[in-house]
Amino acid sequence: MQHLGLKRVVLVGQGLGAQLSWQLALRQPEQVAGLVLLNAGAREFLPESAPLLFTLARLPGAGWLAEGLLPRRLVEQALQQAYGQPVRLRAATVERYFELSLREGNRSALVDFLDQRRTPLDLAPLSALRVPTLIVWGARDRLLPIEDGQTLAQAIPGSRLIPLTQLGHLPQEEDGPASLAAVADFLHTLKP
Repeated sequence: MQHLGLKRVVLVGQGLGAQLSWQLALRQPEQVAGLVLLNAGAREFLPESAPLLFTLARLPGAGWLAEGLLPRRLVEQALQQAYGQPVRLRAATVERYFELSLREGNRSALVDFLDQRRTPLDLAPLSALRVPTLIVWGARDRLLPIEDGQTLAQAIPGSRLIPLTQLGHLPQEEDGPASLAAVADFLHTLKP
C-alpha cells in the first residue's frame, strides 16, 4: 500500500488471505475502508470431504509425501472437491494450479499451512472490528462448511454473510460473475 501510495483500501481475501486482511483491519483500521472475506476458515480445519493431498499433508511426519509427490491427478482431485459444481472446473485451471505447485517452496508452504489449521482461530479479537465487512461463502464448500461463515459473521459486528448456494470453496473462480455481483453491491454501500 505504501509503495502504491494507497491510503485507504477495500481488502478482499480468500482463505488465508481473508485472515491476513482482517488482521490488517484490526491493526490499522484507518487504512481499511472495507473487508470482503471469502470462505475464510474460522474453526478447526475438519473438512467434510478432504482431498487425498490434504489428508497426506496433515499426517504427522508425512508432510514430505505432499512435498515430494504431487501428481497432476491429485491437484485435479483437490480442485474437484473444492468446487461446488465440479463440472465447472476447466483443464486450464487444473494446469495453472499444478504449475504453481511446482514453484520452489509452494508445496512445503501448503504443508505448513495445513499444519497450522489443527486448532481453531481465536475469533474474540474480531469483536473489535469496526470496518464494513462482507462475508461471501460458497455454501457447498466441503473444506470449510457454511457454519464457519456463520461463526465468522457472528464474530464481526455488523458484518453481512452472503451464501452462494451452488458454489464451493473457490466461489470467485467457480462463478466469477456471481461472486462479483455480491461484492459490487457491497462496494456501492461504502463511503469514499
